[in-house]
Amino acid sequence: MDQYELIRTAARVYKKSIRQIARETGHTRKTVRKVLAGWEPKYRRRQEPGCRVMAPVAAIIDGWLQTDQEAPTKQRHTAHRIWTRLVDEYGFTGAESTVRRWVREQKARRGWHTVTAVLPLDPEIAREAEVDWGTAWVRMAGEEKPVRLFCMRSRFSGLAGIVVITIVLRMTLGLEQWITPVHFHDLGKLLFSFDMLVIGLVWAQYIVIWYGNITEETQYVILRTQVLPWALFSWVALMAGFLGPLVVFFSRRAKQDPFALLPMGLAIAGGMWVERYVLVVPALWKGPAAPLGLPELLISAGFASAAILCYLAFIRFFPIFP
Repeated sequence: MDQYELIRTAARVYKKSIRQIARETGHTRKTVRKVLAGWEPKYRRRQEPGCRVMAPVAAIIDGWLQTDQEAPTKQRHTAHRIWTRLVDEYGFTGAESTVRRWVREQKARRGWHTVTAVLPLDPEIAREAEVDWGTAWVRMAGEEKPVRLFCMRSRFSGLAGIVVITIVLRMTLGLEQWITPVHFHDLGKLLFSFDMLVIGLVWAQYIVIWYGNITEETQYVILRTQVLPWALFSWVALMAGFLGPLVVFFSRRAKQDPFALLPMGLAIAGGMWVERYVLVVPALWKGPAAPLGLPELLISAGFASAAILCYLAFIRFFPIFP
């Protein structure tokens, strides 16, 4: 690069001819003309550098990776499995990190999908939330349009379910000694605070739509608040899931009483289900009556049962108390 600048400076500043520059620098006149025309020297490798420790087993790994493309996803070789097989079967002496890097590079060279690193999130309870945004296609007024999505989820946002599970376990396992009214008071305050937060977010969304008065947005609200049967679902979700528990939780005694918290937890969980129902279904269903019958209830009960079974399996391996 120093020769490149020397040639350009000699021609631009000192007004030297190509013949004179070639004589002084020792480069050919053809090279000098290329430099003055804007050509920049680039380093080119004659061949890619190899990896001596991986060269003896490269063909073996390539065969395994190629065979994996026809195998089920969960039966394919991981980089760790490849390294252990090389060590056990071929006496490989290289490091596992070398194999991991080499496998990742080979997959990228073939255009295969590779898993990127992830960062686990651990937001502080009742103080932080997980936020994400992106773009999605939705059907609006019979036409597909791109929309911007903003998603926020507070930790312990399934607090109503936690309250119900806590009370049920306390009653069935006799945990009155460990789960006291003080704990219920804390759970009640958390429910009360999140209830007010959700009401504030709903009102904030409504006030923006009302003020903007955009046809696409106002039709969304009108359909769900003034047109039957969706208006009935909206008011049930508002009263059972938000306003009703909010009034009850004004009482300190109610927040400490498990027999008051239990119905409120069930009401909030049910209200959240109805809210999700009324958000999604009106945009998909065009019939005169709401599609809420035995099939829909059985599907919901199936998911609830699966969640309960997962929790029971969890407490089986991880006891509630040490």
